[in-house]
Amino acid sequence: MDILKILQNLWLKDSKVKLFSLLIALFLWFYVVTDNYFTHTVKIPLFLINKPTGWILTHSIPESISVEVKGNGKDIIRFIYSKKKLLINLKNIKQTKTYNLNVNMIEGMPENSRITPVKIVSPKKVKIELDKFSTKKIPVNSCISLNPLNGYIQVGSIVLEPDSILISGPRSQLNEIKSISTDSVFYKRITKDFSKEKIKQEFYQTFPNMKGKIEDVERLKTDEIYQIALDNGFVLYYLKSKDGRKYVLLGGLFTTKGENLTDLKKQEILSKVADDYINLVKQEKYRAGVIKVGSGKKANIYAFISSGCPHCRKFYNYLLSKQSDVSAYLFFIDNSKRTRFMLCGKANVSDVMSGKYDDESKINLQGCDLNKVEPLIDKNYELAKKLDVRGVPFILIENNVTGKKGLVKGANVLLIERLISAK
Repeated sequence: MDILKILQNLWLKDSKVKLFSLLIALFLWFYVVTDNYFTHTVKIPLFLINKPTGWILTHSIPESISVEVKGNGKDIIRFIYSKKKLLINLKNIKQTKTYNLNVNMIEGMPENSRITPVKIVSPKKVKIELDKFSTKKIPVNSCISLNPLNGYIQVGSIVLEPDSILISGPRSQLNEIKSISTDSVFYKRITKDFSKEKIKQEFYQTFPNMKGKIEDVERLKTDEIYQIALDNGFVLYYLKSKDGRKYVLLGGLFTTKGENLTDLKKQEILSKVADDYINLVKQEKYRAGVIKVGSGKKANIYAFISSGCPHCRKFYNYLLSKQSDVSAYLFFIDNSKRTRFMLCGKANVSDVMSGKYDDESKINLQGCDLNKVEPLIDKNYELAKKLDVRGVPFILIENNVTGKKGLVKGANVLLIERLISAK
């Protein structure tokens, strides 16, 4: 036991120095060892160049070629991670040709490298067969069987949608394909319109995390769908059918990957609106009554806010963390006692936005020239009316890196961050 304690104490004593020494020793060993010469087999991606237009491969070819190389360890490591490739030039091919591979076909060797490709290991030959690229429409055959529950019957035959598909590929192979069949499926104890059940299954497979049970499925006989975007950023969907029925769909339209297409359109529209608004607002950013926060060059922010609004305070706290990235110009539009107290120089903006002066009964405006302060707030308010500001915070963003502009209604910090961080 005493010996173990002694060994343990010896190891723990100056452990950082010992660990550092071990790392240095390993580095020196690696540096010396990789200076030796080795023979190594590496994988090199295979590419085809100058493929004739309108032609396609009739069969797959290897994605990479095994090549034996020789060189010192450092150069081999550089070669493994370099953008090397083996090129087969199809310039003079006549539909079919077998190419004997050699090391002279390798390109992308690292500069100042002493590595030498020795030989092709596998495959040594690649056969290329080309055929005309073609497209063909073929019918879909049903291999679906239904067995209704006792007391139910199948009305009509099974209808497939679509009843035909387009396929493309080498012409010689397409000529042999006359039709395509569905999976062989047998459905038992059917009691409802099968097309609805199919949609339910498809929906659950597409959105496996969707909560709740589907009670009913109804197909809207809609032939035309239009995305309608208003100048205030509101997006809706207008649906029309051949029989004259019309619908309006509100809410977000998402892809199966979770991308919000409605939000993308909304930001596109608001970006156009923001451009006009910013050109108007930036002319007044240096006048009295506008408070600047931060001195960053990445983006300019113009915000209409109120000193007592909780969402405005959330936005202000976010600004404090971005002072080195953005320059923000704040237009206070509320005529509260604390805002007048701040604009006459009796309190700083951080104290006001932190809630220090929320008890306005303790604010003494004596000494404030309200005849000068109140017109400043009025100017901010009139400017807000020109921009149709209906709620605060109302935030305009000008990204100085990309030149893009955006409008954010509310303290949507994630969206604000995305707009100012875009590159």
